[in-house]
Amino acid sequence: MKKFLSILLALALMLGTLAIPALADLASADIQLYPISYILNDYGDTEVSLKIYMRVINNSSHPLWIRIEDAQTDGTPLYAAGMSGIEAHFDTSNGTPDYILITPDDNKAAGSAALRKRGVVTMTVIAKDDLEYNELARETFEVDLSSLSEGLPDTSSSYNSTYPTDDYSYDYSSSSSNTTPAYTPASYDFQTLTKGSKGQAVKDLQQRLTDLGYLNDKVDGSFGLNTATAVMSFKYQHGMAINYDATPEMQQLLYSSSAQHYEEPWVPLIIGPEYKWYNPKDALKDVGTFYTHLVNRSHRDIRGYELYFYQTDIWGNKIYDDDGNWLHKWDFVHTIKSGYLEYSQAITIYPFAYTYSMWVGVHKIAFSDGEIREIDPDEIIYFECPVKK
Repeated sequence: MKKFLSILLALALMLGTLAIPALADLASADIQLYPISYILNDYGDTEVSLKIYMRVINNSSHPLWIRIEDAQTDGTPLYAAGMSGIEAHFDTSNGTPDYILITPDDNKAAGSAALRKRGVVTMTVIAKDDLEYNELARETFEVDLSSLSEGLPDTSSSYNSTYPTDDYSYDYSSSSSNTTPAYTPASYDFQTLTKGSKGQAVKDLQQRLTDLGYLNDKVDGSFGLNTATAVMSFKYQHGMAINYDATPEMQQLLYSSSAQHYEEPWVPLIIGPEYKWYNPKDALKDVGTFYTHLVNRSHRDIRGYELYFYQTDIWGNKIYDDDGNWLHKWDFVHTIKSGYLEYSQAITIYPFAYTYSMWVGVHKIAFSDGEIREIDPDEIIYFECPVKK
C-alpha cells in the first residue's frame, strides 16, 4: 500500500446528484467531499451543535480518516470531529452521507452564539490513512451555511423528501440502502416513552429498534434498561439530545425512511447523561468523588477503558493541580456488556470546593475480542457534567 496518496478534497454544493466543480485541488481524485445540507441542534443555553452533511466518495484503495482542525465561525474557535473509517470505493451518492460534527470549544457561550448565526464555517481538512494514520494531505476550506439547505440530506434517489413534517405524514413506501422497510406503528399519536413505560407503543418502538440493529432483546412492550440504552444509541447516532426518552421527535425519525441502521462509531462508549457525586466526608479534606454513566454502543463487550477529564470553575476556567496540570487520565479494568449502561469507577475531584463542572472524554477502549482502540487526544469529545452542590 502506498505510504503517500494524492488526495482531492473538494467542498462544493450538490444539486441532486450533480456535483459542482471542486473548490480546491490537492492533486488527484482519490477522495471527494461535497457539502449537501446541515442541521443545527439547539437545546438552549450553550447546548448547540452543528452537523454538516457531506457526500463522500473514496476512490482510494483503502479506508481513509478525515480529521478537522482549526474550525471557526465569526472569528470564534470551534471543536470539530472528523470522519473515521471511510471505506475504499465508498460512494454515498445513493446512501446516507457522512457528516462533520461541530460544537463549541472551551468558550461554550461564545461558540454557541456564533453557531446560531449560521454563517461561514472555516476549517482545515486533513486526510489520513485509516490503517496507519499517516497524514496524506490537508487544505483549508470555507462552508457557507446560508448556501446549504437545512435539514437531513434529501436527494431524489435516496431520501424521503417529506421528512420532517408536523402531521406525521410520511412516505413509508420509500427506503434507502441504509434502512429497513419503514415500520408502521399502531398509532401516530406519539407520546414520550421512557423507562417504566408499557404497552403497544413500546412494543412498536422495540420492534423498530430491533429491525435497525440497535436493540438485541425481547420485544415485550416493557421499556427497560436495554430499551433505554438502544434509544440513547439511536439518538446519539442521529445527532439528537442524549437521554433515555423516546420523544415524539425521536419516534418520527425512527419510523421514517430516513432512520439509519446501527453503525459502531469510532468511540462507542458514551459519557452521560447521568452522573453522581459525593461531598468530602471530612470538611478539612477538599476531595470529592465523581461517577458518570457510561453506555456501551458497541455490539461487543468492553473490558477496560481510559478516561481523560478536567475540571472547570464557575467562570469556565480550567483548574490546575499543584504540578501545573489541568488534564488528567484514569484507567479502569471493568467490563461493560454490549448495549449496557453502567456507572464508571470513582474519580477523585480535587479541589472540590472550586469545581463547578467535570469534563469527561474517552481516550482508550479495550474490547473483549482483544482490540485496543486509542482515540487521538485532539479528537476526544468532552462531555460536561456540572457538579451539583
